Amino acid sequence: MTTFQDLLRKSVINTFNTGKMSYTDAAADLAFAIVCGLIIFVIYRKFFRGVVYNLPYNVSLVLMTVLTCMIIITVSSNIVLSLGMVGALSIIRYRTAIKEAMDLMYMFWAVACGIACGAGLYPLALMGSLTVIICLLILGLFKVRDKAYVLIVRYAPQIDDKVRIALNQLKYEVKSKSSSKSTVELTVELRLKGDNHQIVHKLTGIEGVEHAVLVQYTGDYAN
Repeated sequence: MTTFQDLLRKSVINTFNTGKMSYTDAAADLAFAIVCGLIIFVIYRKFFRGVVYNLPYNVSLVLMTVLTCMIIITVSSNIVLSLGMVGALSIIRYRTAIKEAMDLMYMFWAVACGIACGAGLYPLALMGSLTVIICLLILGLFKVRDKAYVLIVRYAPQIDDKVRIALNQLKYEVKSKSSSKSTVELTVELRLKGDNHQIVHKLTGIEGVEHAVLVQYTGDYAN
C-alpha cells in the first residue's frame, strides 16, 4: 500500500533527478560563451579610456564568461550537485580590488553572458550585448570638457605666496602639503580644459620652484 511518505519521497527524488546532461548542448553553450566573451574582449579594448590598458584583465573577462557558463550548465543538470557547488564557491574569497567602475561593469557583463549562454538563452545574450554596445556608443558621444589632474609642486618656503597667487587663477583643491626647512611639496587637484598645461610652465618660471609635475587624475589618489 502506497503511503503519503512514499509519494513525498518519490516527488523529492523526481525533483532532484533532472536527467542526464546533453554534451552536445553543453558544447554549443560553451562555444557561444566563447563568442560572447570575445565580443566583450574587443569592446573593452576599443572603448578603454584608462591610463594603462590591462591585457590580463581583458583576457579574464573571456574566461569568466566561459566559466560562468560551465557553472550554470552544472547547476541546471543536477540540483543536488548545485547545492554542493554553492557551498564550495562560498568559501572562495576574491581579494583583487576593482578600482574602475567601468571595469566592474564589464565583469558583470561577462557574468550575465555566461549565465544566459549556460541557460541556452542565446538570443538574450546577443540582444543584451548589443544593447550594451549601443549604450557605450551613445554615451561615448558625450565627451568631458574638463579633465582632472594632480599637480605636484616643490618649492622654497619663501615663495609660498607667489605659488598660491599662480594657483588662484584656477579652481583647485589641496590634497596634501608637506614642508621642511628647505622645501615645500604641495599636491593639489585641479581641472583643465583640453591641453591647457600652461600652469606648469608658469610655476617653473617662478624663481625658487624646483619642479612641477602634472599627472592626470584617475580617482585613485591616496593621501
